Amino acid sequence: MATLTSNQTAATPLLERNLAALAARNADIADALRGTTALALDWSTAADGSRAAACDGRLLASRHAPREEAASLADSVDLRDRAVVAVLGFGLGYHIAALCERLGRTGLVIVLEPDLGLLRAVLSEID
Repeated sequence: MATLTSNQTAATPLLERNLAALAARNADIADALRGTTALALDWSTAADGSRAAACDGRLLASRHAPREEAASLADSVDLRDRAVVAVLGFGLGYHIAALCERLGRTGLVIVLEPDLGLLRAVLSEID
């Protein structure tokens, strides 16, 4: 398991904005995240300029073009026959954003991310 640094326990303005947005529909999860310590991630910049991260050496998104690859994944889901998409794992959230953008207000994306420390770390760095 990755180690924590002291600045990962303090809430950032970006985290607070993300938690406020989350609380509008999932106040219990936002509250749980406020009380969770962020997982230590190794942050870097992907080749396309997007944020990238790894945890214990495992990439959480592409190191080359995470947004493009997330859009490609979202495009592979046939949304004509599906009003709900379930996703196992938040990662850095690029694939979630791409799916939500494609669905707009015509469907629902449900995300299962059991690691609250990971989710807090990502929401502290990515809007």
